[in-house]
Amino acid sequence: MNTADDRLPKPLFNKQTLFTSAGLLLGLALLVTLLYGRICQAGFTLDEFSHLVYPYKTFNGHPEALLGKLFGSWTSGEEDGIMAYRPTTCASFVIDYALWQTKVLGWHISNLFFYVVACFLTGAITNELLKRAVASKAALGAGIVAGGLMLVYPGHPDSVATIVGRVDSLPTAFYLASFYLYLLFRKAGSGSLLTASLISFWLALGSKETAITLPAVLFAAEVLSLTGPTADQSSPEPRSIQKKLTAALRLVAPYIATLGVFAVLRTIVLHGQVGGYGKMHLKAMLKQFLNFADSSTLMKILIPINEHYPLPQPYTQAMLLSYALAVLNLTTAALRNKVFAKVLAFFVFWGIVNVLLTFQIWHIYPNLVGFRLFFLSSTALCAILSMGFMVDAKSKAMSVLNALAAIFLGTVWSVVLLNNLKPFEEAAKMMHTLETQVSELSTAAKTKQEKILLLNLPQDFCGAPMLGKAAFLAVMMQPPLAAQDLRQQIMVSTPFDSASAADLDNLKEIKTLSPQNAVKIRSYHWEEKLGRFVEAKLPATL
Repeated sequence: MNTADDRLPKPLFNKQTLFTSAGLLLGLALLVTLLYGRICQAGFTLDEFSHLVYPYKTFNGHPEALLGKLFGSWTSGEEDGIMAYRPTTCASFVIDYALWQTKVLGWHISNLFFYVVACFLTGAITNELLKRAVASKAALGAGIVAGGLMLVYPGHPDSVATIVGRVDSLPTAFYLASFYLYLLFRKAGSGSLLTASLISFWLALGSKETAITLPAVLFAAEVLSLTGPTADQSSPEPRSIQKKLTAALRLVAPYIATLGVFAVLRTIVLHGQVGGYGKMHLKAMLKQFLNFADSSTLMKILIPINEHYPLPQPYTQAMLLSYALAVLNLTTAALRNKVFAKVLAFFVFWGIVNVLLTFQIWHIYPNLVGFRLFFLSSTALCAILSMGFMVDAKSKAMSVLNALAAIFLGTVWSVVLLNNLKPFEEAAKMMHTLETQVSELSTAAKTKQEKILLLNLPQDFCGAPMLGKAAFLAVMMQPPLAAQDLRQQIMVSTPFDSASAADLDNLKEIKTLSPQNAVKIRSYHWEEKLGRFVEAKLPATL
């Protein structure tokens, strides 16, 4: 066996590695349950309702509904303003419906599973890359810290606490799996590992468009010599820049080809539409890139606290102090260790390139809405911080200080995360009240031959999503979420018609209510302070 073959059992089949990996996965699973378990009974919100329609149809005599998502846009464009091709994510919703129907606990468990996998792979990649720069134990420690920080990062609730949030965690899990399998392939030279990596990349592309950065990220890793068997540091092989670039391009070529094939398929599926948020012109693009100069958004990345649920100033100071120590350690280590500096530069590049894709809409609001734009890049942030808290065996004092700093930041982040989850808990309670109340009003109105007019629908609560649109209410008021179709009793600005199948395109536009209507109408408006609809006077016109 050659040297690369000798290395293969270590990352894949070594008992100690397997036991360590299993222990870390179990630890992450327990931690995510402790932190996020409280929102696992939260029901469907916003566009999650639209992603319940085609799974329901698929298992109720209309399998073409699934084919429409596997070979079509994942939404009509009305729900989130974009046309996108995301068959992997759509398939995951269908699988969840097959397993759990409308039992939301199962859907949330799937979300947490994808998130745990993403966190574990964040640590695995950090460990693998750092092995070139530091001792194996120090690299492993940094990997554990990176995975743990990724899991407790306070900016993730919107991507983890909501069911549709898997549109971030699912592609990230496949993206990181593809990256990690590539690193193993470069060490072992196994074609099966390369094939598995390419399959993971394809699934990541089918989950969300952010995965298109992987070829560039792998290319950067190759150029920086962070992949493949570890070279003898005492006698490095001289290579020209041109040869290094050519070799890197050749290695990444299968990923570029995969991306090209997917791009062609996506263009065909979307009928030539690129998707995204509006038309792209050079002048507009350059102006939109100025979004990255938004200092408040940059500060939200470092201090991810929902301003509707503020925390005392010491929490902010504690985070900034931890970051300062990490930056000091990173600077010192990078100056001493060139390979460490390369790994650090790589993670910085990784974080930046993934954010650049969001230039059209880059912004994180005070209530943390928009944080999902940073989800994939947060893997790089956590890896960088773990390097800053890496235990230095040469100095016991610094080792203890760094270990305590990592634990300290993780604890602070956990408290902030729990605080950021409060709006989602409150929104879940209000959505349960809303669903129960509307169902009861509709049932009573049907008996009395009345109509219920809802004058407004709650969009969100302090950043946590709720209902928002009549189309989503339409899904809520019919099977499988309701025992019977109650849409005829509910009126909003666009009342429901009498179609029985779950369909978002069955609304009639009626802008006025004339006095000639023969039925009695009761009107209600949403009162956020009470968390429920309250009766209101019916206006003459809408």
